[in-house]
Amino acid sequence: MKSKLLIAGALFLFIPLATFAQFLEPIPPNADTFFERGFLKEDKKDFKGAMADYTRAIELKPDFIKAYINRAMLKEHDGDTNGAIADYSKAIQYNKYDAKTYYNRGCVYMKIDNQDAALNDFDKAIEINPHLARAYYNRALVKAKKVDKAGTIADVNKAIELQPDFADAYVIRGRSKIGGPDQKDELLDYNKAIELQPDLADAYMFRGQAKIRSRDLSGALRDFNKVIELNPAKALIKAGAYAGRSVIERHNGDLKTALADSEKAIALDPQNEFYQKIRDTILKQR
Repeated sequence: MKSKLLIAGALFLFIPLATFAQFLEPIPPNADTFFERGFLKEDKKDFKGAMADYTRAIELKPDFIKAYINRAMLKEHDGDTNGAIADYSKAIQYNKYDAKTYYNRGCVYMKIDNQDAALNDFDKAIEINPHLARAYYNRALVKAKKVDKAGTIADVNKAIELQPDFADAYVIRGRSKIGGPDQKDELLDYNKAIELQPDLADAYMFRGQAKIRSRDLSGALRDFNKVIELNPAKALIKAGAYAGRSVIERHNGDLKTALADSEKAIALDPQNEFYQKIRDTILKQR
C-alpha cells in the first residue's frame, strides 16, 4: 500500500503546471462580489469604501438595481440629494413596480421641499402597495404642508389603521385637529403617542401647546420641561419648548426666567419672528 502511495505522489509531480494555470489566474471582476463587499463596508461604517464598491458593481452591471438603491441611501446620508434622486430614478427605470423605491425617492423630494414630486412618489408607492403605512404617513405630511386638512387626516387615519402602534402618526393626527370640530380629541392623540413612545419629544411639545390653549398652564409647563429633559435632536422642537415655557413664566410674573428661555428659543431658531416678539414683550415689561 505504501509503495502505491509513493508512486501516485511521484506521478502527481510530473503533471504539467499548465493544468493548474486556470486556478492561479486572478479572479475576474464580478458585480456581485463588489456589491457584497460594499454591503460589508457599509455595515462597518466605511461609507466611502462602500460607495466605491457599489459604483464599481454598477459599472460592471449597469442594471444592478440593489446597487443603485444602496448607493442612493449613502448619497442621501452624505447630503447629496440630487445624486440620491438620480440613483433612485435609475432603479425605478429598471423596476417600475417597487413601492419602497418610490417611497424612498419621495422622502428625498420632501427634504428638498419639492412637495409635488414627493406627493407623486407617495401616490405611486401606495398604488403599488396599499399596505405601506409610512407612505400614507409621509403623504399626510405633504398634504399638511399644502393645507389639505381633510386629506391629511384621511391619510394619517389609514397609517394608524395599518400600524396601530405608529406613535408619530398620532402626533400628526392630533395637530391636524387644531381649529377643527375634533379639537377636543387633540390631547387624546398626543396621550396615545406618549403611551406608545414615552420618549417622543414632539408629542410632549404639541401636548404642551394644546394645554396652553385649554388653560392648563401647569400641565403645559411639565410637558415643556419634559421636552428639554429629553433633549431632542430636532432643534426646532426644543426651541418651541423654551418658547412655550417662556410664555408661561411671563404669565406667572417670572420675567427674568422668561427672558432667559426666550433667548434660548431664539438661539435655536433665529428666524422665528414669534419668539422674537415674546422676547420683546418681556423686555417691555421689565
